Amino acid sequence: STLRACKIQMGPINSRADIVLRDTEGNFVAIAECKLSVETNYDFEPLKSFLCATDTSFGIFASGTNRDSWDFYENLRHNRFRRIERSDFEKRVLE
Repeated sequence: STLRACKIQMGPINSRADIVLRDTEGNFVAIAECKLSVETNYDFEPLKSFLCATDTSFGIFASGTNRDSWDFYENLRHNRFRRIERSDFEKRVLE
């Protein structure tokens, strides 16, 4: 299932992730941050914070509507992330 504008607690700060994908048990599987391509000053840091705070395995940085321009990440834990291919992301999310 998906949640839009999902509240995420990061220490004393309440924030909102644009989209969260959940498994059948309600656990977060992936978090997507969506930005228009004209928002050039936006970076990957908020998505990293969401992934760390929730211990979510995968993240998507969707800049614009062209899916080919999106970046997919795996959370390696301990504030380490690896960029992965879309096909790898899709395969692993379905596992």
